[in-house]
Amino acid sequence: MWLGEAQVSGVLFDLGDYPGLVEPGEAGDSVHGELFELHNPDETLRWLDAYEGVGVVKDSPADEYRRQILDVKFGSGENCEAWSYVLRQNIAGRRRLACGRWRGRRD
Repeated sequence: MWLGEAQVSGVLFDLGDYPGLVEPGEAGDSVHGELFELHNPDETLRWLDAYEGVGVVKDSPADEYRRQILDVKFGSGENCEAWSYVLRQNIAGRRRLACGRWRGRRD
């Protein structure tokens, strides 16, 4: 179920076909997205972990992302904690998205 637009502290990078969240950023850096409540979290997170390249070995250096709980802020000002996928790979040479929003791949 969609809960609304939200943001987390961090920096967003363009990885080509998809974005990568790196946290923490500097004061004032934020990444914008949407927050969803999962009706079957165990099954959904297993599927998302596989999709996002999170392996069965916790914090394996080969994993592209790590799933972790981040502080999330809604536009209304309310706060909560939620799972997010944080980039583990090197960002050298990647374009930083200063606006903190992913608008899709650009050719």
